[in-house]
Amino acid sequence: MVSKSTGFTPSEMLYGTNITLPAAWTWHSTNEEDILHAVKRIKLIKDKLPQLRKLGVRRGVAAKNSEQTRYNKKVKEFLFQVGHKVLKLVESEKGKLEDLWEGPYTILKCLTKGTYLICDDYGNRDLVNGDKLKLYFSSTSMVPSVSNRMRSKFKTFNQGKRYEDIHA
Repeated sequence: MVSKSTGFTPSEMLYGTNITLPAAWTWHSTNEEDILHAVKRIKLIKDKLPQLRKLGVRRGVAAKNSEQTRYNKKVKEFLFQVGHKVLKLVESEKGKLEDLWEGPYTILKCLTKGTYLICDDYGNRDLVNGDKLKLYFSSTSMVPSVSNRMRSKFKTFNQGKRYEDIHA
């Protein structure tokens, strides 16, 4: 099957010709024909295969560039400021009636490459990419939201006195 990005089949890129499947293969040859075929094949590998590979690489790069421009047309870059209230996308799979967004959280710091340090009302912090955030708008007519504890991706360790209540 011909690749969309390179315009060649994988066997053409690797071996220089299309592979004949055993079901369609017929064998009627003599030793002289085998030698001529082998010489032809060696010549093809020396001459055509490097050109085929270069052309495939060029077409692959062109396909990647066109995909990149198509993707970049749809991307919306959101720039959040320190102090903005945001909602965070819930990452875990749940039922269809569960909340998709949790929060509100406050942006503490804007880091590089669209990463933000957010904090909830309890002081829990998390690093989140801007793709997973959206602005939170509060209103006086809204039902007050009770923020739930942040589901951080960081592992937390209990550093308190764990065996305080045990008396031997």
